[in-house]
Amino acid sequence: MFRYLSFFLLSSSILAQDLLPKVQVLRKDGQQSDFPAMCVDSKAQPWVAYVQWDGQHDTLHLAQSKAGALESVLTLGEAGIIHQPAIAVDGQDALHVIWSQVNDQNIMDLHAAVIRDGKVEIMKLASSANGGNVFAKAATDPTGKVWVVWQGMRGGLGDVFSRVFDPARKEWSGEIQVTKDAGGDWEPCVAFAGSDAWILFDSSRGNEFNIYSTKVSPDLQVGEPMKLIATDRYEGRVSAIGAQDGKGIWLACERGNQQWGLDMRAHGGAQGLNGRKDTVIAYLDLLTGKLDELPSPDSLFAELPGPQPMKPAAPRGNNPKAKAHRALLQSLLLAHRSHTIRRGFKAMDETLRAA
Repeated sequence: MFRYLSFFLLSSSILAQDLLPKVQVLRKDGQQSDFPAMCVDSKAQPWVAYVQWDGQHDTLHLAQSKAGALESVLTLGEAGIIHQPAIAVDGQDALHVIWSQVNDQNIMDLHAAVIRDGKVEIMKLASSANGGNVFAKAATDPTGKVWVVWQGMRGGLGDVFSRVFDPARKEWSGEIQVTKDAGGDWEPCVAFAGSDAWILFDSSRGNEFNIYSTKVSPDLQVGEPMKLIATDRYEGRVSAIGAQDGKGIWLACERGNQQWGLDMRAHGGAQGLNGRKDTVIAYLDLLTGKLDELPSPDSLFAELPGPQPMKPAAPRGNNPKAKAHRALLQSLLLAHRSHTIRRGFKAMDETLRAA
């Protein structure tokens, strides 16, 4: 069975809302399509970057939504082993696709393609001899700059790095090291509030994976990491977006078993890596620093028992409950009759004695 790519477009208007998704499917026989990432340009045109596998190699593709259908329009880079693309559009409507790919030394390099006026420019964003650069995410800030964050392994556990593309200068910033801790920092994402960028990630510091954030100012100065969610359970794979008023950050992550990936590594059962997973949705108030978790939506997705079919009753004459009920009524009737008869005889006896 081959996997194929689909995504959902929700259309709405002031007068009415169509809440049923219009599914656009991109399918190619004999190929698997995976790891989709989507952005929307200034003309409300969706673009999707994804990885396609032919059974031997990965290739990176860019698809466009045209006339209600999803169509591959461009192949980027070279075939190989490709991991998790990211995509964003800058303030001048140039598309940026970022992905990781294994090099000749079997290490993941981070690449970026800029698609502008139908032309493609590809460059290497990050490369290190002692570890890979993976799990890239991209987003556009309010000024139109594209931020990319990723996890780099530089001879130790993971740290978080970033680079920023300025469309006015048409160039990337230098590499920014966002974290440098003895614990492993994983799978970052970036959101914006006001003029600041907030980079969120999960970290194993403290011997349990929890959620942290770091503020980066417009002049690319990195603040101190701040712990956001830290229970005795695993929390990771965070995604985030800035609130519309610029006063907070909305975030979502998953919550799982204690000592995730440490004491247990199996995939099966409630105690495995995917056991007891819950969805966490929270809001970070940047003024007070307070984080509030919303009630988990997981119960909304649980299967509820529907109406149960009625069990057919046993035949009337053989129904044990009916027999017992009938016997009880008969005994009560007989008792009532005998009591009435006894009262009658007693009345006759008293009448005869009086005579």
